[in-house]
Amino acid sequence: MRFHFRKSKKKDTIRVEKQKQPTKLTFSKIILGDALDSEAVRKQAGLIFLMGVLSIFYIGNRYGSQHDQIVIQKLKSELVTKKYDALAKSAQLMQLTRRTNIESLLKKYHSEVKPSKLPPFVITSKEKIDE
Repeated sequence: MRFHFRKSKKKDTIRVEKQKQPTKLTFSKIILGDALDSEAVRKQAGLIFLMGVLSIFYIGNRYGSQHDQIVIQKLKSELVTKKYDALAKSAQLMQLTRRTNIESLLKKYHSEVKPSKLPPFVITSKEKIDE
């Protein structure tokens, strides 16, 4: 134990102050929790609390972003599936509306509608249409 003698300016008395000796941090002190009782840990309690709160926010944000990424991947795969379905339906519709198929259906059901003998022509307009 060390003593520090200090002379006061107001009085001629000697004041004795104890200086704390640094204690060794051992494995048993860490396990038993004596290390948490030290002065340094008590001074940094606010910082330790802040780090705990920030780590909880970090874990929450990480979980949320991973959840969002999983949802995005599912939606992307669903979008690709829907695009292929739309392409297939478009191809089927194109096949059904070909001129030869329509003519065969008209013949099959004995319709009076006949294909035109005149070739198609473009109708032009004098008004200019802005797109």
